[in-house]
Amino acid sequence: MLPANAEEAAIAARSVGAHAQAMDCLRLARQQPDNAAHVLRCSAQSAAMQRTANSARSLLLRVQAARRKREADATASDAAAWTEHCVTGLMLGALNAPPPAPPPAAPAAEPEAVTDDRFSRLTEAEQYAVHYPRRAAAIRAEHGVPANCRFGPPAPELVEAILASTSPMLRALDHPAARAAA
Repeated sequence: MLPANAEEAAIAARSVGAHAQAMDCLRLARQQPDNAAHVLRCSAQSAAMQRTANSARSLLLRVQAARRKREADATASDAAAWTEHCVTGLMLGALNAPPPAPPPAAPAAEPEAVTDDRFSRLTEAEQYAVHYPRRAAAIRAEHGVPANCRFGPPAPELVEAILASTSPMLRALDHPAARAAA
């Protein structure tokens, strides 16, 4: 096959590999001559691999013919050699160059305070329910701080506000599904 460069070598290897696979499929087909399905399957795969090998070999011959045609023309050959020389120099230069410096890091900005008008318009009891919905639901269900409270109880005034509130937000906590989730 006489490959002259990496591309031709890869095509030649593909042809040889496909041919070897085709021959191995034929060998496997002959191992079980009584199994017709196996023989047909292996023979079909062998034929497909042989077509692949022949196709790769044909491609290799076309690539080699084009290379020989370029090499026969002295001007084209010199231009190709010069291009190869330039590309090789650029690639070596890229390998030897130090990596580019990372961009300077932006100074860390102070996080801005989140202000939400909707939250600031809520009552203290509603704000507590937003932050601690399970606690607020438990307080409303027990009509006060639960006896087996596992959290720090809020101020007595806040407990009274949670219990007395008729806000839709707090009334939603009275729903059985809300209490079950709490």
